[in-house]
Amino acid sequence: MIIFLGLIGWLIWQRSKPEVFPEGSIIPELEYKNEKGIHILKVDTTQKTMVVLFHQKCDHCRYQLEQFNDHFNELMGIGIYIFTTEQQFFKNNNMNQWPRLSGSESVHWGIVNREAFKNNFGSTATPYILFFNESGELYYKIQGERRIERILELLRYTEQT
Repeated sequence: MIIFLGLIGWLIWQRSKPEVFPEGSIIPELEYKNEKGIHILKVDTTQKTMVVLFHQKCDHCRYQLEQFNDHFNELMGIGIYIFTTEQQFFKNNNMNQWPRLSGSESVHWGIVNREAFKNNFGSTATPYILFFNESGELYYKIQGERRIERILELLRYTEQT
């Protein structure tokens, strides 16, 4: 009985803590590294931004990136940041698995520090997709894979409001 009450108390405490990165939050400046050096993720007022955290060995992540690659024309006009915490990612040209994504100037690949990402975005579960409007405000986030139709629906969302 004491264990049960302790568990209930812990769950209530967890639910009462404020969310680390709630909807409406402004995209944080986050340092990431690519083949050309260190860069900073920033608000881009000219387009919506989608931030994706993935891991090379995650089947769900690979599926999600394949969906983005296959439907790339429908993602035109969106700034896409694809991040991983795998420090060796660029050494094996891993992004070449998704040629339409890797060949686009609107897609930015990068390696991020796991703790910095978690502190800024609240999670390092993969895949993790965050959607920002042109003002840099978070309007939706997804943990886990989603069908491309849902992703496209979410990207069109702010056009209607």
